[in-house]
Amino acid sequence: MIHLLLRKIFWHVSGILFCAMKNHRIPPGFTLLETLIASALTIIFITGIVQALILALDVNRRCRAEEAALETAVSALESLKSRPFGHSLLEERSWSEEIPSTVLPVNILQNFRIVDLSPSLKRIEIECRIPEWNAFPIRAAVVVSKELGF
Repeated sequence: MIHLLLRKIFWHVSGILFCAMKNHRIPPGFTLLETLIASALTIIFITGIVQALILALDVNRRCRAEEAALETAVSALESLKSRPFGHSLLEERSWSEEIPSTVLPVNILQNFRIVDLSPSLKRIEIECRIPEWNAFPIRAAVVVSKELGF
């Protein structure tokens, strides 16, 4: 008996819900729950995209900093290698200097270290980094020989 009464009140015909008592058709569309779920998924999706964009910008900035430091290190090493073996700049010592970057609007800190390995061999080490940015320092070294000329 109750089953028949419920069947008279509500029934479902091909996806459209009818109310038998009022003979009222419920319009198709989104319910509040569907809208909330869709909004939550959209917010999660947009948050992921924004985080990926922030990470990509940070990686790009670090790569540009490392590229500028590498370019500076290579040019400094080439400059020191081109000097004669007995030049005063190639004496055993360590020093630091800060120079402006040619690529970025920042200064690059260079740390030099020259070590005499033997009377005819010198090791030139350089470390370049941008102090303001959180980038890895670039380290390079070259061995200069008096007999070979490089």
